Amino acid sequence: MHYYLYKITNLTNNRYYIGVHKTKNLNDGYMGSGKVIRQAIEKYGISNFKKEILEVFDTVESMYAREREIVTEDFLSHEKVYNLRKGGNGGFDFITKNKLNLTTEFLKKRADSIKLSHKLKPRKYAGKKHSEETKQHISQKRKDFFENGGKHPKGMLGKKHKEETKKYVSEVLKEKSSMIGKKGLDHPVGGTKWYNNGVKHLRTDKNPGEGWIEGRIFKKRKR
Repeated sequence: MHYYLYKITNLTNNRYYIGVHKTKNLNDGYMGSGKVIRQAIEKYGISNFKKEILEVFDTVESMYAREREIVTEDFLSHEKVYNLRKGGNGGFDFITKNKLNLTTEFLKKRADSIKLSHKLKPRKYAGKKHSEETKQHISQKRKDFFENGGKHPKGMLGKKHKEETKKYVSEVLKEKSSMIGKKGLDHPVGGTKWYNNGVKHLRTDKNPGEGWIEGRIFKKRKR
């Protein structure tokens, strides 16, 4: 296993990211796991970034210790840095567990990350507004809802089944549950198969004859 400290530099604006990585293959193409650096690579293209291995270590502990010495609070305050959090903690779970992600520097960097993310992948309806017709339609629906006593005009929301309906549903569920665990000929459709002739299909315990093959016909659903 290889343990090393690396630096990734954006050749277009000289911003950079310092991190550590453990791997069995030094040529695995790893380019950081930080959210902001990954978004930057997506924006500018991988060809505009350079990666350098700064130091190599014998153990994972010494690797994280070195990262902790370099990626400090003061380091994170630099404008050119892509890093969001202090180094040497060995994973984001540790950061969250110890509430280290609530520092002012971290929150500011995360806000910048979210802004960058929205620029790279703008939301479908970002910046759009409802038409006056749509606003009036929504308003009328809300009025109808409250005038109806807060009950939904459709479906069973706010309604109750009749005792007769409850009894019927109960009987159906009992009948279906009695089939649980039954297989083969003990099952209502045990020993039968689907057959089709290219036009229609049916389920039976033997092949209907010439021109029929096993399987159902599935029609492509319209989207």
